[in-house]
Amino acid sequence: MLKKIMEIKMDKTKTKNKKRKTMTLSYEAKLDSKKRVTLRNAIIKNFRVIEYDNGEIILKPQILIDLEDITEVNLKRIETAVHNMKKGIVSEPIDLKNFNFEDE
Repeated sequence: MLKKIMEIKMDKTKTKNKKRKTMTLSYEAKLDSKKRVTLRNAIIKNFRVIEYDNGEIILKPQILIDLEDITEVNLKRIETAVHNMKKGIVSEPIDLKNFNFEDE
């Protein structure tokens, strides 16, 4: 039977312009009969799941907002941007090489 070990990494702090993660909890978990895993003491309820071919699973916290919290002006801007993108009206690509992104 295949076992998957998950490590919860939270409590991000900045050190010298780099994000440092501090592991606050590490435990073994197993899939139940419906292929679910229970997270202990989870504060976040929504995650982006990244699963690699070697069995590694990474959960990245996501915060979702209600559409009601978006102003009419910003919602109109989003709709216009999507409409323009579908029509092919887009700007030149932005060079992101100088930004420091974490591995996804």
